[in-house]
Amino acid sequence: MSNCFRCFFAAVLIWSLGFYLGFGFDVKVSDLLVNQNEEKYSLILNSSAWHIFFNNLMLCALCVIGTLLFSLPTIVYLVYNGFIAGQIIFKSIEVAGYSKTLAVSLPHSIEFVSLWLSAAFSFYLTPQYYRLVVKEDSQIFTTLKSSKVLFFVIIILVAIAAFLESYNMYGFG
Repeated sequence: MSNCFRCFFAAVLIWSLGFYLGFGFDVKVSDLLVNQNEEKYSLILNSSAWHIFFNNLMLCALCVIGTLLFSLPTIVYLVYNGFIAGQIIFKSIEVAGYSKTLAVSLPHSIEFVSLWLSAAFSFYLTPQYYRLVVKEDSQIFTTLKSSKVLFFVIIILVAIAAFLESYNMYGFG
């Protein structure tokens, strides 16, 4: 098994741990649903495809930047994101059923893949960053230069996810 695949598998596993912990965690429906009309319109206006795109891209970038702290922030964010996703999906299934929950949450799966790729990249860079700090080995710069395709794939996935999420949010999906 290649090192890149192990890093991706670790990212999915860490996120799944958070998801599993959050899936059975009981939250009130009012905490998940927006009750106030004013808040609802504010949420819709601030949730354009561009807003979602830049927000998700920033989170993916933060996962990669987590390398500077030896991927600890990346791990915390993966568990947190999985936990929140588990809570929301658990309560959505309880309130709306499986098919509606699947239809509404499916666009987020692309977002999750981009998050997992970003985290996997952070995990992959961490040993190289450690060698840079301790042994002054500059292999990390070569890896960053050769990772342009991965960055491009992450940006494309985040853009597709943002478009689908905004499309679904306005009730068309």
